[in-house]
Amino acid sequence: MRRSGLRRDGGWRRRLGALAALWALLVCGCGHSGGARAGEGSCESSEECASGLVCKAGRCGPARSGPGGVCVTERGCGEGLACLAGRCSGGYAGPAECGAACATMGRLMLKEEGLEAGSAAREATEDFEADCLARCEGRITRERAACLAGAEGLDALESCP
Repeated sequence: MRRSGLRRDGGWRRRLGALAALWALLVCGCGHSGGARAGEGSCESSEECASGLVCKAGRCGPARSGPGGVCVTERGCGEGLACLAGRCSGGYAGPAECGAACATMGRLMLKEEGLEAGSAAREATEDFEADCLARCEGRITRERAACLAGAEGLDALESCP
């Protein structure tokens, strides 16, 4: 009977829409605050930072950021990293990385709702995963895809860099 309830009230479609909106936030990086790392303080200029650190995005840190760190140009990133969407990255996610991230998000969606794999909700989740794959490749960083793939709950997705 649960199956017919899902179709009648459209509740699953609303939830799927909410997850799609969350996906949009994750792709654009709007949900990540990029807080200070241990030992870094807020600043307005590099003169306010400890020796060897510079002021970047209002925080004292190394002149060249590591993966997930703030950047404006390639010079702001460490060796072998690119500045993508304001973060240092090893590059954009490929099909395998996106597949893992999208599968995890679909699994978490089902788990959160306590639905069985054979239900109508599963069909909607498969549609979501296909759309997710189409939007992921070449649009999100490898670091973000790895974080999404390793998430243990929907709330954890918001903290991915």
